[in-house]
Amino acid sequence: MLCACALAITGCANVPSAPDAGEKIQAASIYNPYPESAPVHTSYARFVIRMHDDPTVQAFVAKTTRENAFRKGTDLSLTGLKRLDDASLETRMRIWSKILDDASEAECVSIMQGPSSTPGLSAMDAGLIKLNQTDADSWFALAGDATLAELRQDPIPSVKREDVNEALSRIKATLSPQERLKFASALQNLRAVSPSDACWTMRILFREGTALAEPYRAAIARASLPH
Repeated sequence: MLCACALAITGCANVPSAPDAGEKIQAASIYNPYPESAPVHTSYARFVIRMHDDPTVQAFVAKTTRENAFRKGTDLSLTGLKRLDDASLETRMRIWSKILDDASEAECVSIMQGPSSTPGLSAMDAGLIKLNQTDADSWFALAGDATLAELRQDPIPSVKREDVNEALSRIKATLSPQERLKFASALQNLRAVSPSDACWTMRILFREGTALAEPYRAAIARASLPH
């Protein structure tokens, strides 16, 4: 996913060099890692075209080298998430919940371990391939929105700590006493627990977070963003 954003920003046409800023690209000319049979194939192509044609992205690329744009492009769609509105982050949380719940245990663990240097589609890509067209479109629309929000340096909406605390209390109330302790411990330092426990924790956080009423759903959606 991060690499996809970087490729889109730097010009992901299936040619040796990136297209000129003024050149239009077509879906057929884009290197698309997703199978044509999957809805995400179309969503990704639209995302690449959107990023390639956007004046804000073009201005960013024009100010740096292709290599630097690619390197920074891997971060923009993540760092920009905090600048999106609550509704967008709630959509992201719902899709994340679907990806993790639909993943096998091995796939979920792999997702929790992060990007791999192994060639080919990742476990995260496998999750995206399972999405329906609406969710695949939303996923890449959010990636584009976050990228542009970061480039524009849009203001960062705030979240109330008391809303986050109440949201977590409501999620813990759905668990057994033993699960409650395991969940709370994992949230203290997710990187310190096993990938399997991290997977279990995030499945609960996103699934139960999506089911919360406002303002607690928005609080969890924002508090669970990567830092």
